[in-house]
Amino acid sequence: MKRIHSRCQKRSASLTCRSLHTRFEHGKPRPYTLLNGKPKYISRKDTSLLQNIIQAKALQQLQPRIAHNITLLEQLSHGYTSLPELFSTELTAPIIQDIRATLTGTTQEKSRIAQALNYLHGELYPSLQRHATDAEIRRWLAEPYDPNPIHPEQLIHRTPGGIYVRSKSELLLGTHFEYCHIPYKYEFPLYLEGNPVRPDFTILHPKTRKLIYWEHLGMMDIENYAMQNLQKLLRYFECGFLPYINLVVTYDRNGTLDMSQVEQILSALDF
Repeated sequence: MKRIHSRCQKRSASLTCRSLHTRFEHGKPRPYTLLNGKPKYISRKDTSLLQNIIQAKALQQLQPRIAHNITLLEQLSHGYTSLPELFSTELTAPIIQDIRATLTGTTQEKSRIAQALNYLHGELYPSLQRHATDAEIRRWLAEPYDPNPIHPEQLIHRTPGGIYVRSKSELLLGTHFEYCHIPYKYEFPLYLEGNPVRPDFTILHPKTRKLIYWEHLGMMDIENYAMQNLQKLLRYFECGFLPYINLVVTYDRNGTLDMSQVEQILSALDF
């Protein structure tokens, strides 16, 4: 707001004419302005003069409103606690200290404090923000589903969380998701118009509770593989899936996965 206000002031100071009035000449009203204190007729070719006047009137209306906004925002920002701070561990500390002071010396002290922390950050605070709670995520991950029956012998790469995947790039993705505490299912069945597909990763977004489907295409230089996956992507699009809304597609480049791109995608999706 301050930057816009400063721009408005500079633009206003640079204007050469501000007023608009009419004078009757030859029985007709004709538009005039004041330029250097003298009346100036605005012809059809004088578009810059008319633009000056429009700017002056717009800036005259905008500047007091912007100044008022600045005053209100300054009042609001003083003592305002942002959402991340509101549910931070720093503001949780007095609650834990109170519980610790009450339970000091009891046999349940450590376990009760751990329970309090888990409840606050795993259940209460997420539920207040409409995020998925730890319990909801655990239930979602625990839901059984039939594994992909196609070429199970290709599941040779194991993530730290114990999930077997088919390629080194998928191993990188799965490991990164686990490191970032992003809940996912590998090759979870999805039905598109009644026909099952197996997205590489089905992710539950903890903040929105929405499912995101992540396809990694690692062998696009092989014609048959490329054609099959292009058809698969077309089915996603035909069924209303949108890139970076509920569908992510990544690729290998020269046989490798660019993890910086993965980080950018996760950041854009607000993980």
